[in-house]
Amino acid sequence: MSVRSLAVAATIMAGSYIGLPAHAATTGYTSFWALGDSLTDPGNLYGLSGELVPAPPYARRFSDGPVWAEYVADDFQDANLPVGNFAYGFARAIPNIDPFPWQVPDLPQQIDMFEAQSDGQLGDRPLAALWFGANDLFASIEEQLLSGAPNPAAVISTAVNAAIAVGEGIRDIAEAGVRDFLVFNLPPLELTPRFALPSPVGIPAAAPLAGLGADTFNASLKAILDGLDDDLTVSLLDMDSVLTQAVANPALFGLSDATNPCSIPGLPLGTVCSADEAASKLFFDLVHPTTAAHREIADIVEDR
Repeated sequence: MSVRSLAVAATIMAGSYIGLPAHAATTGYTSFWALGDSLTDPGNLYGLSGELVPAPPYARRFSDGPVWAEYVADDFQDANLPVGNFAYGFARAIPNIDPFPWQVPDLPQQIDMFEAQSDGQLGDRPLAALWFGANDLFASIEEQLLSGAPNPAAVISTAVNAAIAVGEGIRDIAEAGVRDFLVFNLPPLELTPRFALPSPVGIPAAAPLAGLGADTFNASLKAILDGLDDDLTVSLLDMDSVLTQAVANPALFGLSDATNPCSIPGLPLGTVCSADEAASKLFFDLVHPTTAAHREIADIVEDR
């Protein structure tokens, strides 16, 4: 089993990254397929919800513009290679029943969609990307907070089970003929505005649970990836390292503000920052990156 880590290298100041080959679509991959949650959703939930979610100031996705997977898919489409994105906001690695008028496709349902759409279009070397886990942890943390007696063990259990679900998803996708995978681990959730900002905007009291959950998920995911079949190649994008460095020094990513989000839920739309301001920020809301930050993530993936 080959697992290589995609993280911002020490040479980042010179613009050098460890990642997929530049312009992956022209260096051997024959198609690109993305599965995940709101961090990868190009507007699928917007369509599923009848164009209701996410509402403005979001731009059809949970950001102010294209997400990382759309930037990567552009290279494949420019080379006339098949692409597919089955990610949905609120999706989880572990299937659940959603409290919405619609059911969000979780990882197993997204795999079904992938198998149906990719049939006959994979080519000799397809690439599948998976980014899951955050929503599983957010739900578990919220449940613990509402209980009045937070139980770290419950968050740990959710993190481990979510990582196991991602591993099972990779195996299922491999059965369809995919051998190359791009897998994201979780950023340090405690550094996102949702947990880092003071209350009432943030939930700093839950930061330890968020950090524990992300660390547990990442350790479990790495162990699971190491145990996959030898004929699979997984590129692990280390978002834990990426976000840690971005928060500590946003200038490394061409940004200037890694603390204050562009939009805070519940505030009037007039408080949303301008397009120019958004281009300098890491976060669009309390947990989602701006499209400028998504562009940086895509650059890491493509190793430009």
